[in-house]
Amino acid sequence: MGRLERWFLYVYGIALMAYIPCFLSLAPKFGEVGSRGFWAIVTAHVTLMFMGLLTYVIVLRDLYKRTYMTANQKLTWGLWMLLFSPLIIAYYVKHARYPRERTAGDALNDTEAL
Repeated sequence: MGRLERWFLYVYGIALMAYIPCFLSLAPKFGEVGSRGFWAIVTAHVTLMFMGLLTYVIVLRDLYKRTYMTANQKLTWGLWMLLFSPLIIAYYVKHARYPRERTAGDALNDTEAL
């Protein structure tokens, strides 16, 4: 995963952490559909939805480019992430922080484990 993609995922995570409590605490006070607060929430919500779609694209693209995972592992991770979106965080922690290609040391460690 590249530097720009990681930066985007961090910004999206921070934006979600800030948006959810604000929405839950302020949404009942915004009143009618035409008010300024209503449109602020709608704009923030649509922006975060678009960012979430881009997050799925980035993570699934990274999953596709992994060379050391089998097709079965890729399919399993992809389906679980599509069905249960918080698994994107687990995928990032377990795989996406590391390079897509395996080094000789990684291959050596795999053979020693057998």
